[in-house]
Amino acid sequence: MTRIASTALVERSHFEDGHDGVDYFNFTLGTHDLKSLWATILAEVYGDPTLGELVARSSIATCEGSHGWDDYLLLHHYDPKEHRDQL
Repeated sequence: MTRIASTALVERSHFEDGHDGVDYFNFTLGTHDLKSLWATILAEVYGDPTLGELVARSSIATCEGSHGWDDYLLLHHYDPKEHRDQL
């Protein structure tokens, strides 16, 4: 994610870690080219031969819309039964 955050696709980024009963990491990336950024995350993070499957089983990826969380997209959820939005 650090490598992706340093590319021209990402205009701003923020990282935080925390603990709300379980440890977690939040990566926030801002872009004007969502489709290309999501394709990069799919290929380089979820497609990683070493950690991709682990990340897929333990992560949620969302995209906040222009109206904040009122129009967000759920792009990935660790539970495959959850509805996922398409770009």
